[in-house]
Amino acid sequence: MERDTLIPHVLDAFSQEIIKIVTFKTHPFAQQLIKILYSNNTNLLLLWYTNLFVKYDWLFDTEDISSSLQIVSLKTLNTPLGIRDH
Repeated sequence: MERDTLIPHVLDAFSQEIIKIVTFKTHPFAQQLIKILYSNNTNLLLLWYTNLFVKYDWLFDTEDISSSLQIVSLKTLNTPLGIRDH
């Protein structure tokens, strides 16, 4: 049986900053690049304009996000963090 664990409040601030960077800086820049480089691919443009977590031409799933988060958190926090889909 799986169990949820409590995330310390320090990680909440860390997560909040990462979400801000992705949402307000990185993703809009990527949207503009996709619009310039792939202007003839409307499906790709729509994917990037309607979703936050995209891996080039498909959506990130929970496993993709968890594995990326584990790599980063293991290096910086010495603890692998992940998410679970519900």
